[in-house]
Amino acid sequence: MEKSDTGPFVILRRNRGNLLKRPGTGGAVLTANGRIDWVGSLELRDEPINKIAMQNTARVMTDVGADILGVVEVESRPVLSAFNRQVLPAVGGTPSTKSWSSTAMMSVGSMSG
Repeated sequence: MEKSDTGPFVILRRNRGNLLKRPGTGGAVLTANGRIDWVGSLELRDEPINKIAMQNTARVMTDVGADILGVVEVESRPVLSAFNRQVLPAVGGTPSTKSWSSTAMMSVGSMSG
């Protein structure tokens, strides 16, 4: 973020004001002193998913053959649903029915066959 609003993991989005300045000597200096000085967000950057790694995950899930499988750190429910419909069958697995339990702090998906 020293040279541009695009960093390795996030993109700085500005609606009003400036969060930081970049002096000619290099680096970045935080200039905002609260919401009155800056309104914006940091957007996480996407990166391509490794197809082989995703297929290997599906193979392991299939080979385990669990009645109930808890999954964590799934990007979203639609992503898990697409994985279930597309990736599992592509490696010989059977798509599972799904149920969801959510709280304000955590979402947990369980897949059962």
